[in-house]
Amino acid sequence: MNIPLIPDLSNPKWLIIQQILKSIGSKRSQKIASRLKIQDISIFIDCMKILVLADSFEKDYSYVISEINSNISLKRFISLGNVPEVDYFYKFISKLENNQLDTYFRNIFKISSNTHKKGRRYVII
Repeated sequence: MNIPLIPDLSNPKWLIIQQILKSIGSKRSQKIASRLKIQDISIFIDCMKILVLADSFEKDYSYVISEINSNISLKRFISLGNVPEVDYFYKFISKLENNQLDTYFRNIFKISSNTHKKGRRYVII
């Protein structure tokens, strides 16, 4: 039996996931995805959010998608536009190349080199 995914902002794990999902959904993230020549950026962003959520709680992608469809508060927490079908999700993820995903995540969580203007920023994972 799988435990339902209920967002709880008093839990540190959910706070970390909230920050990660916020950076995945940002305009900067969309620019990075467009530079990688990914066809449908909005679906790509939604799939990355599902992928991160499923991997952080060690759940199957199909289970997470069904939880998002049934739990409105989880869908609002993730701020998904469209929830992809399970078959479409697996097809979309399988078409992506490993170096695209690697470059995408490295560029999103890259620490800026302009430390003298903004001060030093850290991403704690």
